Amino acid sequence: MAGDSLEFTRRIICKNELWFPAPRSFNDPFDTWPTFSFDSTPDERAVLFERFLVRKHTDWSLSNCKETARNLADMPAVDPHTQEARDYMQEQHTDLIRNKIGVLCLSTKPDNILMWSHYADEHRGICLIFDGYHKFFALAHKVEYPSTRRAVNPFRDSPDLQMATSVLHKYEKWQYENEWRIVECIKGSGAYAFPAESLLGIILGASITPEHEEEVCNWVATHRPDLTLYRAVPSKITYTLNILTSDKP
Repeated sequence: MAGDSLEFTRRIICKNELWFPAPRSFNDPFDTWPTFSFDSTPDERAVLFERFLVRKHTDWSLSNCKETARNLADMPAVDPHTQEARDYMQEQHTDLIRNKIGVLCLSTKPDNILMWSHYADEHRGICLIFDGYHKFFALAHKVEYPSTRRAVNPFRDSPDLQMATSVLHKYEKWQYENEWRIVECIKGSGAYAFPAESLLGIILGASITPEHEEEVCNWVATHRPDLTLYRAVPSKITYTLNILTSDKP
């Protein structure tokens, strides 16, 4: 736990801030990168183009948007059966999802060894314990783990379904994470304030350095003395972590 990670940790404890990263920073290259289906009729394409034109050209009349959308839908250049059009639409969708939204990733498995290795600096970091029933987490969605990639159809799927297919599906091999996500589509990635009372405790990693442990404990003592401190302790018998109450104040 060093550099940006240490600063993020300080801001969580001292400032009640959580970082919602853009998906482009995720460690799984398939995460938020669905496959696509472009099956559609000219009428379905016209509906999508109309929505796009209404958002992009706010000074246009609705009838002008409708007429332009209909003309576009009949043009061979935007026929999704052409590779050029398919590549363009997939590129635009991927850019929107991977670069312009923020995603807070959560888990219900605080004792998972792989999770500590992947996301807590090889057990040298910490794990935050939140109240999952707090209203702040009401928008959290459970991630699904299918064996095959789900397809997004921008012409037939609703915006909500497109987002869910893109952001809430990961390959089945990641199922051990038991992940939940809060997606911020409007403001995108960045730091967001959370209610202080929703943070209940902190688990110190099994390999946290004495220096970082002291720093975390000092932040807690100064800013959040109400938090309960725990420690992840490797079992002497099985491949498991025991989450025990820390002897630190």
